[in-house]
Amino acid sequence: MGEGKWQASQTTSDNLLVGSYEVEFQPTADWIGPAKIPVQITKDQTSKITATYNKIERGALQVVLSPQEAVKDTAQWRLDGGAWQDNEAILNDILTGAHEIDFKATTDWKAPGKITLEIVKDETTIAAGTYTIIPRGNVQVSIEPQTAVEDGAQWKVDSSEWQKSDANVSRIVAGPHEIEFKSTVNWEPPAKISVEIQQDETAKITGTYTIVPRGNIQVSLGPPQAIAAGAQWRVNEDEWKNNGDIITGAKEGTYNLEFKEVKGWTKPEGTTIKVTKDQTTQTTLNYQRKKPPDPDFAIVGTIMLGNDDGYIWVKLPEEKKDKAFRVGETIKGYRLVRVSDGLAEFERDGFDYKLEVPDIKKTAIKAIEPPANNKPLPPPENVKK
Repeated sequence: MGEGKWQASQTTSDNLLVGSYEVEFQPTADWIGPAKIPVQITKDQTSKITATYNKIERGALQVVLSPQEAVKDTAQWRLDGGAWQDNEAILNDILTGAHEIDFKATTDWKAPGKITLEIVKDETTIAAGTYTIIPRGNVQVSIEPQTAVEDGAQWKVDSSEWQKSDANVSRIVAGPHEIEFKSTVNWEPPAKISVEIQQDETAKITGTYTIVPRGNIQVSLGPPQAIAAGAQWRVNEDEWKNNGDIITGAKEGTYNLEFKEVKGWTKPEGTTIKVTKDQTTQTTLNYQRKKPPDPDFAIVGTIMLGNDDGYIWVKLPEEKKDKAFRVGETIKGYRLVRVSDGLAEFERDGFDYKLEVPDIKKTAIKAIEPPANNKPLPPPENVKK
């Protein structure tokens, strides 16, 4: 009762508190007790209960498997998901009632479906399981042309191992299957082929490869200064190539061109190039010189010696005083190429720069003779820089 200990028949459990209880009965190997019985405990009284056990009914089972070829191929059976049993084995002490038998498949034999049967008291029920042979056939695949075979062309059925041309794969389960072909460097494989395998027959298949169409790629770069600075190109993240290099034997198709970063230059944008069979596809792309920043100095005056010629006064950031420069000289990487009233023009890396005098009326003058020893001429009377 409750969580109490199991008691033997006719045992009295005393000193129980008054109230409602349930009496539970422990089953045995061969007997099953009744359901729980409620009991009311009354003060100073002994409640008596009679319980009747029922004998557990059991039977036996034997399963006969056929044909003998399947038995030799390890065909087996089992009851209710238990251990696998051999042919004609007998299981005893099975509870009466409905049970299920299932059968183990073998490599060459298909198992029968599950069986539901009734076990009868004190009887041996005999069941039968008949296996059927799994139909099998063969497949043989020939590959053409022979040059593709020599280049490593192979085939396989479903997900099995790769086979050489004319190999015969046997003992394939009859039914639909798929033949697949391996790619090689120089040959495109045929598409997958569906094949129906018939029992005890050999299906013969031919797979024809086609040569991979190839062409060449040649890329020219410019200008020469960018090439000298290290300009290069490549396709599909392959190795870098130099100006004018040729990639031979590229598969027909479209490739991505990429260009190497070069200090001081803007590389061409990535582009695509199409390779055509037996053709050399050529293209030319140019790097662009990156424009240097504007000069960090200012001109404070111009001295013209003639058309486009003359001197300028420059205030360099690191100098306290103005300094004179004539056309043709270079100032911090910027070459002075032209001087006019109040304007100086410079060139650097092929880019032009213009600097103007802040107030030409006060600072632009014409000189009869140039400054000496790179010292600015004093401005004429009444003219101040």
